[in-house]
Amino acid sequence: MTDSITSRAISGGRVTINDGPNAGRSATTDASGAYSLTALTLGGFTARGSATGYAQLDRSVTLTQNTQANFALQPANPSFAGTWSGRVRSTACRDSGQLSGFCQSEPTLDDTLVVILSQSGSTVTGTINLGGIVVNASGTAQGNQLSLSGVGPYQGLNISYEGWATSLSGSSMVGGFTAVIFVPNNGGSARYDVNLVNVTRTASVTGFLYGDFDVSDSHVRQLFERAESFSAKPPRH
Repeated sequence: MTDSITSRAISGGRVTINDGPNAGRSATTDASGAYSLTALTLGGFTARGSATGYAQLDRSVTLTQNTQANFALQPANPSFAGTWSGRVRSTACRDSGQLSGFCQSEPTLDDTLVVILSQSGSTVTGTINLGGIVVNASGTAQGNQLSLSGVGPYQGLNISYEGWATSLSGSSMVGGFTAVIFVPNNGGSARYDVNLVNVTRTASVTGFLYGDFDVSDSHVRQLFERAESFSAKPPRH
């Protein structure tokens, strides 16, 4: 029996057979998360894995010989605290105002992502580092669902994060959000819908340095430079 997020063994968990010819039989996991049920009657049944602080998990088992049934339990209140790193890749781009036409020349966003989060209850705070551009962020966690938002300046423009809808899947964060490069005072924007790519928890909040990532070829920084030049052009007629 293991924690589905950290893959660590769960000691003191319980595996119970709910039905069938072996109903009521149970075993407790040891320090390595292992358990054993012996002298069972062959046949089909449902086994339940449970542990304090975790959501229980039912598994269907058909016993015809010695069988291994593993349980990866989801924390009842999983934490997003830590350092998450990977990439984002855009699926769509929309532009407006002074950046009208920008998506035609710059249709994609593909860059490194580092998110450092702290969590207290359902309140989540931290930073979003996209391609070396760091923005303060805050949001909420509900179960294994995370919502974040943040906005910050860079090179005369701004970047914001909207529609952040991600969730935990094992040790990974999956989902997506919209990264918005915009001209201040409603001057127009380029909105990139992105998906997370191989974003995993990599280190503790205190054990990570931004310098560990090479952002010299940052794609989003290049987009900002081009957007700044693009927005400075005379309006199109």
